[in-house]
Amino acid sequence: EQLVDILGTKKEIAKRNFIAGVFRGIGFGLGVTIVSAIIIYFLQKLVRLNLPGIGRFINDIVEIVEGMNR
Repeated sequence: EQLVDILGTKKEIAKRNFIAGVFRGIGFGLGVTIVSAIIIYFLQKLVRLNLPGIGRFINDIVEIVEGMNR
């Protein structure tokens, strides 16, 4: 009985966990998007430095990632 007072009914627990899961999913999606954008930004900066070999490799990576977004 005390546990029901603390946690609520099964329906309330399920509702609370569902809402928490939705927000975790949204947070994960936003986090991955922001981190990916930052990484791509810095990779593009490295490509502009025209480092032999590395620049071409990074350019290929950036083109692959940008191709996924289209």
